[in-house]
Amino acid sequence: MKWTKIGKIFEINSINNWMESHSALPFANHLRDDIFRIYFSVRNKFNQSQSSYFDFDLSEMRVVNVLKEAPLLSPGIEGDFDDAGVTLSCYCGDNDLFYYMGWHLPKNVPFDNQIGAASLNGNVLIKHDNNPILGKCEKESFSFGYPWVLKVKDTYFIWYDTNLFWNMEKPKDYEFQLRSAVSKDGMNWEKTYQNNIVLKDYERAIARPCVIYEDDIFKMWYSVDVNGKYSLGYAESKDGLNWNRMDERVGIFKSEDGWDSEEIEYPFVFNHKNKKFMLYNGNGYGKTGIGLAILDK
Repeated sequence: MKWTKIGKIFEINSINNWMESHSALPFANHLRDDIFRIYFSVRNKFNQSQSSYFDFDLSEMRVVNVLKEAPLLSPGIEGDFDDAGVTLSCYCGDNDLFYYMGWHLPKNVPFDNQIGAASLNGNVLIKHDNNPILGKCEKESFSFGYPWVLKVKDTYFIWYDTNLFWNMEKPKDYEFQLRSAVSKDGMNWEKTYQNNIVLKDYERAIARPCVIYEDDIFKMWYSVDVNGKYSLGYAESKDGLNWNRMDERVGIFKSEDGWDSEEIEYPFVFNHKNKKFMLYNGNGYGKTGIGLAILDK
């Protein structure tokens, strides 16, 4: 597998108070012809995540509309599980739901995130309710994030990362494991409590997977955190729960210089007209924009 980078296709740079920086975690939905709607998470002047989108023409390789005048999804009110930010992570067409990570910033730990769902109503996303659909429990009592949902046959799968401990003496000493749950409706989940991708000794997290199902195989691209910098990895599975890590096959890496020279992360892989494309972020967790790559035949 080898990807050819097309280049950066989009970047936010202080457009307004709610669209101050970042265009993180891009994912796309096909609209018509060669045009895709690309959703992303932006940060406002308070560094809170909100959500927007732009439309992109793959045949002309250009943005074809103006950005929204208001956020697609905004933080909840004080006390809600998402009162400090909302980060869209994926869309599932089978149940027409968007899944997002809600941010909460308690005083005793760096952050406390859980997973919510929303549906599109006109030009805004309406949250399912004010409670997470996947969150803390006795066996997983810390933060949740970066969900990816996919329906295969009659089962919904969700992959997410969950933090197993906080070391408050060393704030960067944490461990986010990639885990999964299954469902019949995409809303009520049964957790497996199983680590899907085994972390190596020097890795701190596996984050924001993108999973497709083709040729009877689950194929996953994901972000690997080493000392606060992301690179991309790849794995395959026959059942969606037990994974064979194959990072050597990922075929896309940091550039020698420029906007994605320090890290690349948050991949989204999709097919169009017998070609496979990847959206991804570069330096600064999406601060420097969104890139596009195409898989070589």
